[in-house]
Amino acid sequence: MVALPYDVHFEVIDWVYRNSQHGNIDRRTLRACSLVCKGWTTPAQRLLFRRIGAGLSLAKRGLLLTAVRQNPLLGTHARFFDILLFIGAESVWAPETDGSLALLALLPNLNGLYLHASIDPSSIVSIVERMRGMNLRLQHLKIGNTPELISPLLRLWPDLQSVDIFNYPSGPPSDLPEPPIPLKVPRSAAIHWGCPLTARWLLEAADTSALRELEVSYVRWDDPLCLGAFNKTRALENLTSLFIGGALPPQAVLNRLVRLETLVFAKRPGEAAVVLPRTLRHVGYHVTVADDWLVPLRCLVDALKALPSLGLVTATRELSPTDLAELTRGCQEICVEFVVLSDARMFRRMQNVDWI
Repeated sequence: MVALPYDVHFEVIDWVYRNSQHGNIDRRTLRACSLVCKGWTTPAQRLLFRRIGAGLSLAKRGLLLTAVRQNPLLGTHARFFDILLFIGAESVWAPETDGSLALLALLPNLNGLYLHASIDPSSIVSIVERMRGMNLRLQHLKIGNTPELISPLLRLWPDLQSVDIFNYPSGPPSDLPEPPIPLKVPRSAAIHWGCPLTARWLLEAADTSALRELEVSYVRWDDPLCLGAFNKTRALENLTSLFIGGALPPQAVLNRLVRLETLVFAKRPGEAAVVLPRTLRHVGYHVTVADDWLVPLRCLVDALKALPSLGLVTATRELSPTDLAELTRGCQEICVEFVVLSDARMFRRMQNVDWI
């Protein structure tokens, strides 16, 4: 029998990986594929171990550590490692006992780390030092519920491409210190106004000279602290992409977005006239639930007509038929492509990262 090239086997398994229901990895199918024949074993393992750690209990994480120690090739397949411990408020992450750091050291090709756990502040120094000794070349970092690690990890990996900071159930500490040397925010960042102190800390105190793509969820422009942070930050003039989990920014903020090419927002604009940055090429109105369609979208359509470089307008299917019809007519009048997205994905959310 003629042996098929590795690439052919990989394309078959990759199709399973890419077409899993609802975008979730069908691990049971991948495990089954790895046992079909020798030619399918390595391709299936490569995809099965691409993202590891998500939702694993301590016992299963220990089994995973044992498997990678016995077969180091499995660790080379890993690109994303999730340390997700949705535990009680009285519990803390114990990396020395759950094997997370020992496993992390066996993943030489890791691109992204997703850390969401309660942590004992006294362990921060030892955790960071152990990570420093691993010589990881991370490109993407997601941090949740561990605000104390933001500063040391951004310093540990100064060449990150993106950072995503979010979801502090009880809010960040009120005494989050301003670093003596401004932290450098990478090219792409996502922050959540549900943790306003951390958001302000990064926007106002950090070095945002490299920041080009910003996502802010739960933003409230009627909050003086929120508006003040945007007024103080120096990042606006250099942004090329802005994803807002709320209404369009006030006109004073829009006027400073002189290089913006992509603007996505999630709440219906008012009836007042708005002037959008003339550099825009893509405008997205992405909602997850239908909002007040009694307020017409005419002001938005009029604003789109004034954009000389506009080439794409996107919306989510949650818009009312009236809104969709109005946006369709408006885009036809100015000969701009109009696309209705098949899902309600509001934000960038690592759109350039295969974090599935």
